[in-house]
Amino acid sequence: MRKIANNDIGCNRDLRRNAVVGTPFAVSTKPACHVNSENGERQSSDLSVMFLTTVQLRSITWRPARSYIAMPDTQNPPRKMMFQLNLRRRGISDQAVLRAMEEVPREMFVDPTDRADAYLDTALGISCGQTISQPFVVAYMTEQLDLQKQHRVLEIGTGSGYQAAILSRLCNRVVSLERYRTLAEQARERLAKLGYENVDVIVGDGFNVPRELGNFDRIIVTAAMEEIPDGLADRLDPEGVLIAPVGPHHGTQTLVRLARRSNGLERKELVDVRFVPALPGIAREL
Repeated sequence: MRKIANNDIGCNRDLRRNAVVGTPFAVSTKPACHVNSENGERQSSDLSVMFLTTVQLRSITWRPARSYIAMPDTQNPPRKMMFQLNLRRRGISDQAVLRAMEEVPREMFVDPTDRADAYLDTALGISCGQTISQPFVVAYMTEQLDLQKQHRVLEIGTGSGYQAAILSRLCNRVVSLERYRTLAEQARERLAKLGYENVDVIVGDGFNVPRELGNFDRIIVTAAMEEIPDGLADRLDPEGVLIAPVGPHHGTQTLVRLARRSNGLERKELVDVRFVPALPGIAREL
């Protein structure tokens, strides 16, 4: 807090008591004197306001009214701090995932008009009628993949590129398929500009992954499938993991985790979610 200068402690104590904040004078309790303009005699006056001398003014550091003093807002910490706290409160505990979520600037992957809401735990609309998933879902699906640095990951549904950017911090390579050419081009340009060099964005059909892309350690699907195609699960390497929202297109889906074991696929249902539909083929427009 800004204080009155203590050049003269007694004087400053009186000024602190009587000074009116924001005005260059103090109220005096003593009558002032003035010179009669007609006979030159000094006369007493009941004038109650005395202007301060230059020396007195210099001894004052004016301060704002107490109600306007800026104080740290402990009730509203910075957005990114709350962003991290919310992820932890909801059960995200993998430190590598939390670090990736902190490092990737989500505001660069949302529509410019939504940047003020980038760190809210909510899905936001992007081009072509698609969405960028809410942060908790992104973090949860990423954590369930149990990524290692040497892994090669297939993503079905690039969208804005945000999920791919998170994955790229945790694995060796990300191949991302997007059926909308507009989204693919925008995401490719955005990821390159931000320095995510280990992501390949390809215009393609997530229901018919090109054979030349090979198999993957991990597969993540970011749009709702009514059923996981056998052909997609077949692209998992041994001990590979696939995460996808499975259920009706216009309702609630369930995140399903498939793991390839020596005796076949192990299936586990996780949490209920809502995703936009995964559609076959490449969009003719957009």
